[in-house]
Amino acid sequence: VATSFVFTISFSYAKSADISSKFLLDENGWTLVGRAEGMHAPMMVKAVDTDNSDWFFSAPDTFLGDQSRFYGGTFSYRLGFFNYEGTFQTLPDTIFVSKKHKMTLKMTGSIVPYSFLNAPSLLLSEKGGWVVNGTEGAPSKHDFQRVLSSLSEILIRGGYYTGAEDTYLMTVTLSGPSTAAKSNNKGAASKDADGKEPASKPREPPAPPRPKTFAEVKGVDLSATGADGTLALTATHLHYFPAAALGARRLTPEEQPVSVWLSSIASVETGGDGDGGEERLRVLDDEGGVILTAGR
Repeated sequence: VATSFVFTISFSYAKSADISSKFLLDENGWTLVGRAEGMHAPMMVKAVDTDNSDWFFSAPDTFLGDQSRFYGGTFSYRLGFFNYEGTFQTLPDTIFVSKKHKMTLKMTGSIVPYSFLNAPSLLLSEKGGWVVNGTEGAPSKHDFQRVLSSLSEILIRGGYYTGAEDTYLMTVTLSGPSTAAKSNNKGAASKDADGKEPASKPREPPAPPRPKTFAEVKGVDLSATGADGTLALTATHLHYFPAAALGARRLTPEEQPVSVWLSSIASVETGGDGDGGEERLRVLDDEGGVILTAGR
């Protein structure tokens, strides 16, 4: 029986100032350091251990070398645990190594014990809470810039528990400093007629875009087309266009294109639905709710 959502893959990488691994189709060059067994799953890499092993996800060459332009920016990722046993151990979460300058920076405390999902966003500066391995003191600005200028290794811890664990890693990104944030900090705030600063109004998150066709999606990083439709991945969203959406007839509610924020995705499941051996992809949020289904 043929599966209902076998992809014919086409790639279209958009140019970006950021460096990012989204793991949509493969490991993106990430490897494991230490004793654990890993595999790729849609939009993530995952690995398991069976004891109190010390192991890490190791970044590919695209994240290494001279990354000095990211000073003042952020290093962010999503990491969580499908299963864990034993006691959580507080250990360095993220490690930046510069062999050239014989310096290692490490960050501890960004992963919450006994949690399903974490989304650290680490400031890449001496003010971000990093410490120098060996001295355990804060790095200077010069220290941080030197490490970023010659990165030889970036490690994200996967082994935390004294027993077995099943750890997953999603969407790792090196981002530069925000020019918008800098401009917002310059100058005094405007004042009203009484000389008082107006109360700031909370901003509501924008609604996700609702493109009706694949052609309307801007900045596609990756696309995948199968018998049941097309997936399109951008820097911020995952879009799904069922095959029926490509036709001219009126669509039922179930056949409408779907768009979700990448930040709302906690995990992705694949497999049959138990009916005829058909396969599908389900995207879940932090509470385990299904926010997108591709395939039948």
